[in-house]
Formats: sequence, C-alpha cells, structure tokens
Amino acid sequence: MFNFNKTTMIVALAFAVPTVRAGELDELKALLAQQQAVMTQLQQRVTQLETQLSVAPQTPSKTPVLPVTAGDLPGSFKIPGTDTSLKIYGAARIDTTYDLRGRIVDTFNNDWAASVFAQPFDNSANGRRHGQFFSTARASRLGFMTSTPTQAGNLLVKVEGDFNAPNQYQAELGSNSTLFRLRHAYGQLGNVLVGQTWSNFTDLRSFPETVDFNPPGSATLLRQSQLRYTFPVGGSSLAFSIENPESLTWLPPAYDRAGN
Repeated sequence: MFNFNKTTMIVALAFAVPTVRAGELDELKALLAQQQAVMTQLQQRVTQLETQLSVAPQTPSKTPVLPVTAGDLPGSFKIPGTDTSLKIYGAARIDTTYDLRGRIVDTFNNDWAASVFAQPFDNSANGRRHGQFFSTARASRLGFMTSTPTQAGNLLVKVEGDFNAPNQYQAELGSNSTLFRLRHAYGQLGNVLVGQTWSNFTDLRSFPETVDFNPPGSATLLRQSQLRYTFPVGGSSLAFSIENPESLTWLPPAYDRAGN
C-alpha cells in the first residue's frame, strides 16, 4: 500500500510540471503577439509621418539682414554686402526777389535777379516799370556720390542735377513746372576723370559768394563733357583736359533791339 501511494505521487508530479510550463509558454506567446501588434502600429505611424513630411511645403530660409555701417565719404553709408559707400544729398531752395525798377519780361530763362539779360535800358518800356516781384524754386538740387575701393585706388562717381534748364514751354504761365538739368555726371579713378563737370577753364575759387543763384556778369562758368588728367605739383595741381568744344556768347535781347 505504501509503495503504491509513493509511485502515484511521483507520477502526479511528473504530469504537473509539463502543465505549468505549457501555461507560461502561452503567456509568452500572447505577450509577443501584443508587442508585434504595437510594433506594427508604430511602423504604420512612422510611414504616415514620412508621407506628410514629403508633401509638406518647404519653408524658405530667411536671408540674414546685414547691418548698415558708415561709409568712407562724409554723410555716406556702405551698401550692405559691398565696399561701396553711397551718399545721397540735395536741397529744396526758393529764391525770391523784388526789383525796385523794372525788368525784361521773359518767362523762359532770363529771370534771375543778377541776370544781365533781365536788366532793361532806361529808355525802354520795361525800364520805366517799378516794383516787380519774382520767385522760383528752380535751384533745388538732387544728387548722389559713390566711392568704391579698387586695386588702382578709389573709384568716385558723382551724378547731380537741378531744375534750372531752359524753360521752353512758358511753364510760369501754367503749372509753374521747370525742366530737369544735368549738372555733373562723371567718374574719377586716381588722377583720371571722365564725364561732365566744371570745365578746366572755370576757377570756382575766383567767384565771389553771392545770394543770387547766378554768378556775376562776364564770369567764365561752364560745365563740359571732358577727359581730364591732373598732376599733383607740390601743394598745387596741374590739369590737362580734352573738352567738348562748345561755348556761347549771348547778348540781351533788348541790346539787339536797340540796334547795337
């Protein structure tokens, strides 16, 4: 009897161990199945995100804003990204005069206070007039200058104009508009200058400072297109130029009508 029970217990234990291992295996299989399902979901989500990124619009990169610094010319600034200094200048000017005596009636060009062409003869009809008022903004000016360093030196460029061109349309009788006039347009590299500026025959230092825009009579005042080379000589300079050969000697209309 005793031997039978012992044998029965051994057989029961032998059958119990495989049963427990089979249950653990089922649990492991279930866990693996769950992990596989999670991995599948994650893979699907990654695929969706990659698809969205591939069709999403690309945001352009912003260009960095370069700072503006002071230029080499007085009152200038450097163009961002370059070594070129730029100076923009100008002035709004109005000239107003009152003649105690008369003046020649001319709505074209000869209407400045100091203009010889505007002064009438005593025995003329305009010479007997009194108290004549005149005002204009034709001397208003606008221009710019640039300076760029090169291996041969600084390249200087200047363009300047005003509104004192000959008025051919009697604008003072209508809109009072005036025509633009080019004063300077040249480039200078070292001692060489090419373009339009003051003639080599014009010495601005000899002109007196006057309130009126026009210089005094008999002044050599001319801006010409030219090629100029300047030699430094001690504290002075010597300049040679080839200029546009144009000049004009103009007498007042009243002078011609007087038979002179």
